[in-house]
Amino acid sequence: MQDTYMEGIEAAKKRLQASKEELWGTLINEKDILSATKAMTGLVEGITNVVDSLGGLKGITTSIGAIFLNVFSKQIGASLTNTINKF
Repeated sequence: MQDTYMEGIEAAKKRLQASKEELWGTLINEKDILSATKAMTGLVEGITNVVDSLGGLKGITTSIGAIFLNVFSKQIGASLTNTINKF
């Protein structure tokens, strides 16, 4: 009786596994996965090229700092003036 019970469980597990594989095969299209992977690879390569062209992290930090100073120069100047005037 125990053997029959275990065979029933094993058969049920195999049916479940087969159903799961069929579901994944239906839901996931291999071409879509490949296209998404290629797109992400292209994006990462593009970002890498930009970072390399700016000189790595040091170049990016310098560029962001320059942009920050350009955008917020008036506010930075006013804050420094206020700080100096408080003394």
